[in-house]
Amino acid sequence: TMAQLRANAVMGASPIGAIVTLLGLAVSAYMTYSSMVDETSVKVKSLNELTSEAIDTKSSEISKLEQLYKAAVDESKGKDAQREAIERLQRLYPSYFGHMSEEDIRVGKLKTKYLELKEAIIASAKARAIEKEVERLTGEQLKLREKAIDGVSRERKIQRENQGSEDYGADDGVGLSFRTGDAVNESKARQQKILNDYKEANGALASKINDLTNMLIPLN
Repeated sequence: TMAQLRANAVMGASPIGAIVTLLGLAVSAYMTYSSMVDETSVKVKSLNELTSEAIDTKSSEISKLEQLYKAAVDESKGKDAQREAIERLQRLYPSYFGHMSEEDIRVGKLKTKYLELKEAIIASAKARAIEKEVERLTGEQLKLREKAIDGVSRERKIQRENQGSEDYGADDGVGLSFRTGDAVNESKARQQKILNDYKEANGALASKINDLTNMLIPLN
């Protein structure tokens, strides 16, 4: 706000005001850095979690498929009920059951096609779950990058504002000690740590994204 800008200008006009202003920038930069570090603990879903989620999304379709298959092979329900179940399977999944004869059903080909289809449904859902996780982790990478850029920019601002400034002594009446040279060095150290932590966190996410992408190859 304008009031805050005027207050900053007044405080910056005195040595003690400059100290308080610089400490405020350092705290702000540290908070940005801490927020970025929090992002390094991004939870990455395991393959088991992704598989479970994939099955959940297709549970209704799989359940319907199982019911139709059981009805198609249950002789106790009568031929008409069996034929109706088979015809529904053929309408819903013609590429799997479209050309199946009664002889195919008797020799067990219906079961083979049923199991193939069930596996294909799960594989398709798993692939989509992995794709969504890759998209999410890619988004987390972008957030990390933005936070790192923000943190480095704040530190560079502190460094610019301290380059060539006078060193202030310790006797301000309240025991506050501050040297601008120290501020620059500490800021540079924080900046390097931000960059190091970013590289480590981003590298971990990139590795996981690569692993997930490789998992997609046999599923597609």
